[in-house]
Amino acid sequence: SFYWEEEPGVLQAMNHLIENGHRRIGMITTPHSNRLRDARVNGYKQALEDAGIPYDDSLVAHGETRKHDGFSEESGYEAMNELLALEEPVTGVFASSDVQAIGAWQAIREAGMEVPDDFSLVGYDDIKVSRFIGLTSVAQNMHYVGEKATDVLLERLNNTGSDAPVSELVEPELQIRKSSMKPVGD
Repeated sequence: SFYWEEEPGVLQAMNHLIENGHRRIGMITTPHSNRLRDARVNGYKQALEDAGIPYDDSLVAHGETRKHDGFSEESGYEAMNELLALEEPVTGVFASSDVQAIGAWQAIREAGMEVPDDFSLVGYDDIKVSRFIGLTSVAQNMHYVGEKATDVLLERLNNTGSDAPVSELVEPELQIRKSSMKPVGD
């Protein structure tokens, strides 16, 4: 079996924003507590703490739309509007999924602003459309998992591999694209 730890990918995303000078970084998440949501929020908090930036609850936003458990364009759009309404604006946004980031991007555009000129935006999952629109995202390296799983299967079919269960931690990898390429104050 292959397994993922959420925190390392979130740390990569957040550290990328922090290295580009961001100090007020919003997070778009989902409304209800579950393993995935909590792990990604913990990664967000951890990155801030490591950088000596105080955690601010008001910078963690979620939409109200419930479909897909809150991982949707609509909920990302709603959450970004919450962040846009803050008196002291954020400069960077980490969305816990690419679809939420796409909704956030739309909200930013409707507010008359641009990515990455006004906001740096980073998503999570690296869905195919992210490559086309230039969204920086954390890749789960699914192609690697597919290749590895196929190798293991073929070895077993040919009786060349061991029957011992395979357990491997898949390392996430930040794919940096134009949505986060502008450092703060540039």
